[in-house]
Amino acid sequence: MGVRRGAGGFLAMVERRAGGARPASVLRILQVFYLIVRRSGQKRLERGKGAAIVGRMMLFAASPEEVSLILPIGLLVAGLVLIGVEFFLPTVVLGFLGAVVSFAGIYLSAEAGGLTCAVFCVVFLVVLTLEFFAFRRLLPQTAIGRSMINVSSNEGAAVPAAAGYAVYVGKTGKAATVLAPSGTIEIDGTLIEAFSLDGFVERNAAVVVTEAGSGRVTVRRSR
Repeated sequence: MGVRRGAGGFLAMVERRAGGARPASVLRILQVFYLIVRRSGQKRLERGKGAAIVGRMMLFAASPEEVSLILPIGLLVAGLVLIGVEFFLPTVVLGFLGAVVSFAGIYLSAEAGGLTCAVFCVVFLVVLTLEFFAFRRLLPQTAIGRSMINVSSNEGAAVPAAAGYAVYVGKTGKAATVLAPSGTIEIDGTLIEAFSLDGFVERNAAVVVTEAGSGRVTVRRSR
């Protein structure tokens, strides 16, 4: 509507200057020319406004307030270290404290954005999984692990149950500990869990294996 009014005013001005005459061909050409110029100017103005808005948005995005990740990273690392120590030195306290510290680091990382928080969560889960598998692999090789699974570090450790104790039936050994009535006997330098049919048997007393069971043997005093 504004374009048409502008064109009408422009044509009226041309008509007045021409003394009231309106050559149709000339006026039509001038009308088309005016419309083209006017619309082109409006488009440039709109593009200029849009560019200004986009420019301001890009300037704002290019200079956001930086969020320091030093504290969240430090808390996450400290928490994972405490959890790792908890795996090998069970205290409950260290594990709980490590979990709290790790979650605090993840919570603070959310201030840097959702993507950063997601990365922290993934790192926490991956490292926790690696610590668990390292714990399972290394624990049996430590003194604490051997004591937890009741495996002696002695070369004369008990024969695994899978090997069976049938080979010891009829053999004579001695009580490595007091049998009351259960305890440990030694046969050919090997320690074996045993159960005494004679009840109490003092240490170093001679015994003979009468029966092999699952995980232990049955013995009597040697006559």
